[in-house]
Amino acid sequence: MKKSICILSLFAGFWATAQTGIDKTSGFGASSLLEFGSANNRGILLTPVTDVTAINATPGTIAFDGATGSFRYYNGSWSTVVPGGTTSGPLLTLIKQPGSHYQCRYINCRRVLILGKDSGETKGLVLPLVSAPELNIGNPPKGLMVYDTTNGYIKVYNGTSWTNF
Repeated sequence: MKKSICILSLFAGFWATAQTGIDKTSGFGASSLLEFGSANNRGILLTPVTDVTAINATPGTIAFDGATGSFRYYNGSWSTVVPGGTTSGPLLTLIKQPGSHYQCRYINCRRVLILGKDSGETKGLVLPLVSAPELNIGNPPKGLMVYDTTNGYIKVYNGTSWTNF
């Protein structure tokens, strides 16, 4: 009997799906894999990497380069998205790859960060929504990432100041 229950439980996991929430118990977006609650003073912390070239990265990887204090994006090769010590990064362009669908759903789309190629996936990461993070997050750790609802930017803290994607 115990074996039957164990085997049934094992196979049941193959058909199970779930969405993950942090400080959130209900109201998940249908297209989110990871979603955050309504706390206005939290973000995602990217652990600094000492050598991004040593990472076996796949296209769409974002890393915080601890050596330079910059955010790096991998799409076949590493490029600097937000240089260390600056307050804004270069304009990120919307790239449409063959067979994929990238689109901007916001009226104020000055910068777009592509986290990965859409090859049939229908879910993504919803960043923590924070109004004016420079005012609402005291002593942010180096590498913290949020979506600023006041200005409509993805913001990251480089250890010195908040920078805009």
